[in-house]
Amino acid sequence: QRTVIYVAVDILYFRSKLPKGVLFMKKFTIMLNSAEDAQEFVNAASQCNFDIDLYSGSIALDAKSLLGVLTMGTKRLLQVVAQKKDADFERAASKFMVAA
Repeated sequence: QRTVIYVAVDILYFRSKLPKGVLFMKKFTIMLNSAEDAQEFVNAASQCNFDIDLYSGSIALDAKSLLGVLTMGTKRLLQVVAQKKDADFERAASKFMVAA
């Protein structure tokens, strides 16, 4: 039952993050194994001119914040939610993608 509550909260949070006119969000799961991986991922996210968020359980943060990403820790599954589809970002992030 607790999982259902988290899912409901995430869905509400997710919908509240949608800017007007945005109909698409790209979602995938990653694992960062080191601080260097985190730096590389944040650098790729920072090149995008749209919001990218990371989720771990009920915690959400800006994927462009190195301090935030490092605070999440390494070697854990993180859900990436990008406001738009971007081939360059997806290519850079693909090395961290895992099956969820």
